[in-house]
Amino acid sequence: MATSDAGLARARARGFWWFDSKPIVRGVFFGIVMALFVGIGDRADAALTGGAFPILGGLSWAAIMGISTLLCRQPGGIIAGVMQGVVDIALGLSPLALIFPIVNVAGSLAYSLIAWRLPMTGWHHHLLAQIAGNVVGDVLVAGGLFFILELPVEVILVSTGVTMIVSIVGGTALTKMLVDAAGRSGVLD
Repeated sequence: MATSDAGLARARARGFWWFDSKPIVRGVFFGIVMALFVGIGDRADAALTGGAFPILGGLSWAAIMGISTLLCRQPGGIIAGVMQGVVDIALGLSPLALIFPIVNVAGSLAYSLIAWRLPMTGWHHHLLAQIAGNVVGDVLVAGGLFFILELPVEVILVSTGVTMIVSIVGGTALTKMLVDAAGRSGVLD
């Protein structure tokens, strides 16, 4: 195994849970990054569609959720997701913000269940993990669209379907490329 991949291999070898100062600090860092990028996406989604089509926020969330979960395992992925949700609630960046901590934790845990069992070396591994995280996350967001925004079911199905497809495809590509780049760079050592 190349030296550049050693840090990523060690992170994978730790399993589902990784209680150490590194993943906790990384989780906080990724929480800040997620709050920034997802917050911008959520704000744009709210401005463009009133939050009914959370596509930009969903794409940003999928990518950073995948990266933080892979590089930090749990509870680092949970920490990142809760931080982002709390920031969105505090700043009022989305009408759906109240459900984001739950969505983020559930999505990260679903992603982790797949990433824990697969080597996460191929595109199909990342795709499967993104499908798991996004299906769980988007089903919860659909509940928010129904109960918080009181949208018709037909609109929710279209919104959730479009968001899920964009987030899975874009999240898979971004996560795979960025995690591979982090492994090659040696920042994980």
